Amino acid sequence: KGFIRLEGPRWTVTPVQDSADGSDFFCMINLEEKSFTEALDELFQFGGNGRPPGTFGEMLKTYMHDVDISVEELAFRSKISERTLSSMRNKEDYQPELNSVISLCIGMGLNPSDSYKLISTAGYSLNESKLHKAYKLLIDKASGATIDECNYFLKKAKLPPL
Repeated sequence: KGFIRLEGPRWTVTPVQDSADGSDFFCMINLEEKSFTEALDELFQFGGNGRPPGTFGEMLKTYMHDVDISVEELAFRSKISERTLSSMRNKEDYQPELNSVISLCIGMGLNPSDSYKLISTAGYSLNESKLHKAYKLLIDKASGATIDECNYFLKKAKLPPL
């Protein structure tokens, strides 16, 4: 029993010694209150903040905070306007298009697990259609790619751009 330490936007979990006041650590969970497995599940499921985002907008804000990206930078990287991003983040009933969610995942550089969580929170699941298989390939294998590079791939596959 003891504490775990979280680091960085990608959440590396490291066991550490008990600290007198915990002030040296970004986030700590007391493992006397829950098992190590429960703590890890909570951290990885909810982006490290200990609570599930209730809406797509809340999850988007959580991921933006986790990867330390501004609205302006995400708009540039995802090719989604700042106005649309504001609606996505703040309108509780906002329903984004699937291609926009994929663009957000790529623009934020989310790992596949977080990408699929954001897609699911938006109300989508990827099926075995050619377009969805291409989206899966982008999410799973195109780490660090830009929207323009992804759109080039989609165009070559005779699929609509993001």
